[in-house]
Amino acid sequence: MSEEDIFIAKKIRCTAVRLLVWKEMHHFDYAFSLSDLEERLYTIDKSSLFRTIMLFKEKEMLHEIDDGSGSIKYCICDCTDGTSHQHHVHISCTHCKKTYCIKTISVPFVNLPKDFEVDEICYIVKGTCAKCKKKR
Repeated sequence: MSEEDIFIAKKIRCTAVRLLVWKEMHHFDYAFSLSDLEERLYTIDKSSLFRTIMLFKEKEMLHEIDDGSGSIKYCICDCTDGTSHQHHVHISCTHCKKTYCIKTISVPFVNLPKDFEVDEICYIVKGTCAKCKKKR
């Protein structure tokens, strides 16, 4: 599916800025922050980038990750039901501070009390990524 087709399916107007941001997001092999995008797309102002990220998140094209670093990260969402993006594991490297979505590993079941309602699931594993491990 082309970028334009994705925008049409999500009922988003395909502007030059949105298309540029969407394409750039696909170049990350890790969860990216607003700052990461600012560095790569320095000709686009921060508020436009932020609004575009929020629109993509609202349309379930991205999911948000709070990895405890103090900077919210985002990852392209390929789920179709709007909730399965919450049900996979994220790993965060304590050295390079990059966070990765591991979509092949599901969050383990947690038996919660019956009167507890889950709003979101955030499963973060912290450790050392392969690149940082090689540098040691």
